[in-house]
Amino acid sequence: MSDQLSKNVTIICADESSTMETFAFRSVLEYLGFTVSVRWIGTKKEFLDLLQGKKETDNLIVISSHGEKGKFFMPTNENILFSELHVNLPGKTVLSVGCDTGEAKDEFLKGKCRQYIAPMDYPEGNDAMMFTVKFFWLIAQNKSIQQAFDSALADMPEGSEFMLAQNHS
Repeated sequence: MSDQLSKNVTIICADESSTMETFAFRSVLEYLGFTVSVRWIGTKKEFLDLLQGKKETDNLIVISSHGEKGKFFMPTNENILFSELHVNLPGKTVLSVGCDTGEAKDEFLKGKCRQYIAPMDYPEGNDAMMFTVKFFWLIAQNKSIQQAFDSALADMPEGSEFMLAQNHS
């Protein structure tokens, strides 16, 4: 695979209302040949532990969640403010599909993520799904993260702006 990526993906289901989305991601990724592990989040602490590197994750991570200005939604209504994140995921690529979670890019880059991909706005639900499917289909075709991102983004309708932030340190 390109960029020395493995075919292992961790999906973090951070909100119970994202369950069907998580199942869909898992099904598609497994069909594409990825080995997928899913982390079903029940508490704010579990989510923070994963992002702080206290629990093992693969080098490719998908955060299946909902978000809005400055926060991730959690199943217990204990929303997590981006300022509360203390990410420690050195060398990992994280794709968050939660609305407006692109605002968290600084926290993920400070946490030494190799790349952080997320929407900068509020894409229609199907747009986030299709972006993610195309992105991983291209990764499975040995495209680089940048190539997969650019191609998946090119197919998105106006108003579905995803961003890619890269850690160059």
